[in-house]
Amino acid sequence: MAQFNYQLIEEVAKELYIRALKFLPPDVKAALEKAYAKETDDTDRSILKTIFQNIENPEAIYKLWVKDCGPLIVAMDAHGKHLYFEAKAKATEKLPEIYRQIVVG
Repeated sequence: MAQFNYQLIEEVAKELYIRALKFLPPDVKAALEKAYAKETDDTDRSILKTIFQNIENPEAIYKLWVKDCGPLIVAMDAHGKHLYFEAKAKATEKLPEIYRQIVVG
């Protein structure tokens, strides 16, 4: 019988949940933008504008509330490279291997 790495399952589920709450897929954003461009009714345009604001706010906020966390790490270097996104891309590349390791045995 297979054994599961429950801590890893919990961490992956947490990360996916946060992503689902925070980031809207690009194709959905594009569809909303297209709908906004075609919409002629002021009320409907206002509703779509509110939807855009609700989408942009979570994606724009990168504030973390922490206590006694140690040194500050700045994620953007002097050449404009965003180290956070580079690290995230590398981590995303490793997700398939992490998913394979969820089931042990």
